[in-house]
Amino acid sequence: MKFSSFSSTVIQSSASDKASLSSASSGADDEDDLATRMSKASMAQQLLYYSPSLFIQIGLFKCLFQLFDTISINRGRPFHPVLVGVIFAFFSLRSRVFNILDNSRPDRARVIAKENNVGGFNDRKMPSWTPPGVFFPIMWLLIITPLRAVSSVLVYQHTGKFSNPALLALMLHLSIGDVWNHVNNIEKDYKKSVVVVGGVWLSVLHAVRSFYNVLPRAGYILAPSAAWISVASVLTYQIWQLNKKN
Repeated sequence: MKFSSFSSTVIQSSASDKASLSSASSGADDEDDLATRMSKASMAQQLLYYSPSLFIQIGLFKCLFQLFDTISINRGRPFHPVLVGVIFAFFSLRSRVFNILDNSRPDRARVIAKENNVGGFNDRKMPSWTPPGVFFPIMWLLIITPLRAVSSVLVYQHTGKFSNPALLALMLHLSIGDVWNHVNNIEKDYKKSVVVVGGVWLSVLHAVRSFYNVLPRAGYILAPSAAWISVASVLTYQIWQLNKKN
């Protein structure tokens, strides 16, 4: 009888321990789920912080484009293709002048000299396959900007106006890119940078599709910029992975 009572006590104690462990495990899972939800909510709130700058920038582009169209109508003829190309080349390189956030770009001379603590370069751990710093300005100046300018000229010539959905889609892409630059190079928030670069990638795909719908040739010309942004997106993700502790 004593042995039976002792066995029963042991079994009950073991069951109680298992229940406690299960309860503790469940509690830990609940805490993890709560932390995940709070993290997502916090990220969403932080991203909302940038929405005014995005809306203001897009609004300024739209107003400027409507002004250009009004001038064209009053003159009785469209803008010259060369002038249109210059306008969109400028937007490609200096869209940030319409953004209220700090969008300071890395100093090219310091990048080429491989100095440390240059925003976006040499101030964080980089994947082994990262192109040399001098490659980036060459890519933007000699390849991406001309492609954007030429494809935009074709869209403008085909539609006859600046304020059309395709060209505004490109401006949306540039505006989101300016937000990403602020997050990545000024705030150096690598996790948030991954989220924002996702918006940059989706917006360039939207721009390419919009250009293609107006004139397939314009879409094909703009398409390489989408490939470049895809590479940059992977690079951004891997930078975050390498710099999580920071």
